[in-house]
Amino acid sequence: LVYGFDMEAYVCGDVRAISDENGASEWSTGACANAGVEGPSCTEGDANNDTHVNVSDIVNIVNLILSGGTSVDDAIAAGLTACSDYNADGNVNVSDIVNIVNLILSGEAPLSSPATSSTLINKDGNVSLTANGTVDAVQMTLNHGEDFAIELTEDAMVAEYKNHGEKTILVIVVPEGEHLFTAEGDFTISEVIVANMNGNIDVVMDIPTEFSVSDAYPNPFNPVTNLNLTLPSEVMVDVRVYSVTGQVVDVITSRTMAAGYHTLAWDAADLSSGMYFIRTEAGENVSTQKVMLLK
Repeated sequence: LVYGFDMEAYVCGDVRAISDENGASEWSTGACANAGVEGPSCTEGDANNDTHVNVSDIVNIVNLILSGGTSVDDAIAAGLTACSDYNADGNVNVSDIVNIVNLILSGEAPLSSPATSSTLINKDGNVSLTANGTVDAVQMTLNHGEDFAIELTEDAMVAEYKNHGEKTILVIVVPEGEHLFTAEGDFTISEVIVANMNGNIDVVMDIPTEFSVSDAYPNPFNPVTNLNLTLPSEVMVDVRVYSVTGQVVDVITSRTMAAGYHTLAWDAADLSSGMYFIRTEAGENVSTQKVMLLK
């Protein structure tokens, strides 16, 4: 019995045993409850309060995260229990999912040792994660325009995303390979959490060392063609389309873009068939290529 808190205050505690002969035990998993209630009202990880901890709880927490929920209060407001916060740190995120995954899988031999570092690679819209051990969950926030589309890996226990206008939140639980998702349209990764049973893992973003622009594909095309752009540093990027007479007929993008790999799409549905030139300018780098629109 722990007391001394304001009535209905949400409180979490850890416990360990100490003996003269054996020293101190490991700390227990945090137990949480509202002050004034005798003991926790649920089992850690039992998000839906059905007295079982299983993949249904993971799915409920994933949906909470995708909706923008980040706290115990958000979980309760969504009809879940305070025990969604498995590790009792006040936040509801993939770290809690990882603990539930390992509870569900307890007794099964791990595939390899838990990872301590990872590298996130975004190459031409194909995003993958390499690590020096096991990764149990990935949570990511992407910022993008209206022309954005995404397809998550199917090789995972759970893989879900939700779009919030020009922002998309995704959660992938127990990915079985390095590939995470494929995306169309330009996007940037504004937040990423990679976790396993030991906690959050350091993530390094793979950054290209040289500027390059791929050949447009498909070419000839009708009415959309794409080009891949790699930027070694943040820079102002201006991509314009010219007619054979030298007139600007469209601006694909004109804005500052982050270092990394980007895919740009040009929709020429409003133009007539013919030859056009795409000119890409990024700082001091300039590239021009010829494309053919066939309708």
